[in-house]
Amino acid sequence: MLKGSKFLIVNDERLSRLAALEKCRQRLDLSLFDWFAVALAKREKAILLTSDGGLKKAKGVEVFPV
Repeated sequence: MLKGSKFLIVNDERLSRLAALEKCRQRLDLSLFDWFAVALAKREKAILLTSDGGLKKAKGVEVFPV
């Protein structure tokens, strides 16, 4: 199903560990996908643009609501 799509599957073990650590440390009711976004924004020192209001509670990352 993904074969013909434009999705890019990235196997980044370091990012996976960062996302899991954030999920354990912050204990917010967010999906693991949300924690991947937080971990990537932290790693890249980027602003996280999101329409998910729950991400505003994440610590250590700047969140900009859209």
